[in-house]
Amino acid sequence: MVLSFLSHAYVWCEPGPPPAVLPAVLAVPWARAAAAVGMPPVLTYATYNLLNWRRLDPSLPPLLDNLASINNFLGGPDEEWFRLVHVDIEARAGPAVAGLARLQQAAAQDDAGGVLLGLGAISAALRAMQATLARIGERCEPQQYYTRVRPPIAGWRNSPQLPQGLVYEGMYGGAPVQLYGATGAQSSVVPAFDRVLDIRHEQGRLRDYLDAMVAHMPPPHRAFLARLAAANANDNTNMGLRGGQQPAAAANVRSYVLAAAASGSSHSRGGELRDAYDCAVEELERFRSLHRAVAQRFIVQPASATAPSSASPAAASRPTGGTVSPGAHHTHAAEAPAACGNASAAAPSAHSGSLHASSHKTSAAASEGRVAPMRFNAAAGAAASATATPQREPPLAQRPPAPAPAAADGSGAGGSSVAADRTSTGTSPAAAGASGDGLVASAAAAVLAEAAASAEDAAAAAVAEVTGTGGSDVIPALTSFRDATRRHKIAAAAASTLLEE
Repeated sequence: MVLSFLSHAYVWCEPGPPPAVLPAVLAVPWARAAAAVGMPPVLTYATYNLLNWRRLDPSLPPLLDNLASINNFLGGPDEEWFRLVHVDIEARAGPAVAGLARLQQAAAQDDAGGVLLGLGAISAALRAMQATLARIGERCEPQQYYTRVRPPIAGWRNSPQLPQGLVYEGMYGGAPVQLYGATGAQSSVVPAFDRVLDIRHEQGRLRDYLDAMVAHMPPPHRAFLARLAAANANDNTNMGLRGGQQPAAAANVRSYVLAAAASGSSHSRGGELRDAYDCAVEELERFRSLHRAVAQRFIVQPASATAPSSASPAAASRPTGGTVSPGAHHTHAAEAPAACGNASAAAPSAHSGSLHASSHKTSAAASEGRVAPMRFNAAAGAAASATATPQREPPLAQRPPAPAPAAADGSGAGGSSVAADRTSTGTSPAAAGASGDGLVASAAAAVLAEAAASAEDAAAAAVAEVTGTGGSDVIPALTSFRDATRRHKIAAAAASTLLEE
């Protein structure tokens, strides 16, 4: 964590253009430490959020008003609040995420009660997550986020300021490396819900981007998602077994619900299962719609207001994770369904002084054309040359780290600030680390009980605040994710069609 904050501060927190070379004193230990834990050498969502918090009162749950950050870049309430909102979202998702494997097992065993319980937990968690996300503007101003909080967490892939990527001096044979910075797309929560609900995003640049985001997750998170996805290949449950067949240990929840809904009176809870599944999908759609609205308010609108006339708004407002633009830019916002209980037809539609040593502060332009950049390959889990191979193959210990393969298996301005000219009050990182916090709060069993009853009203109010348009590619990306989610609802017509077949 310390090396990530120091290195990003070196690159992004000094005046002037960012350096194209990270000096060996930072690059070598950072790259080696990242390789040891199976992570890329860049500030990720896990480092920035999941491992970077403490409880103000250790006896209380890790929820928004009982959280503080351990490390900050510039400090201040905006940076603190923005990050802790994400920690609270993770905590509220925890109980539902912890039950996803049991949900797939229940589908395999034709345990309708267990499936309903798991789907209900997903819906409740998503409502609580919406209520928290809708609070992001309480103590974080959009302009402050865009100009002060967002820049230090950016990466060096799809970066207009570092088009070739970043050279890690003494590592990777001198080839520049292109990596995404910290972004909420690197959270495993929504991808886990996607996999259990069997929501599939179309192949293409967005699909590639989502795969790259998975590669920036901690190895246990990647393995967990792989196990959830593997279960979707199993369509056999106790419902359709014949003599001698054994049910799979885990099964495709959507296929189970669809078969139960299509079986009519032969499955007494088929309609109930369909409605519970559709409710979970609709809540996920609502969360994505709210996320889209927040991106519009915190990225697109500030970018449109501050971008120079000679620069395109799309380039100025690129998200920190480097979201790629799909072929068709959808900028409309569709209203979410009003209630969960009714199954409806899916809508047809196509996320010691200056830190810079003078000998290393090389401009990005000076590095162009030297060595082909190396990108973090999400599918293979390795960094490969984009257009050419460096003249000398670096030793194995110096290659960009590959993710481990998927295995079977406080609200104040607390914390320390990396930037030398800004500090914030609170417990020191060492003291905060002793508390044992800073891990994914998946064990907070009482979190769901505190889900706000007004979650839908809060989400609707946040969406209503968003006005105006912008050219950021984050909006079409989030729109595509939302629309893909919507298409997976199981309508009564779809179940009838399956029954006839």
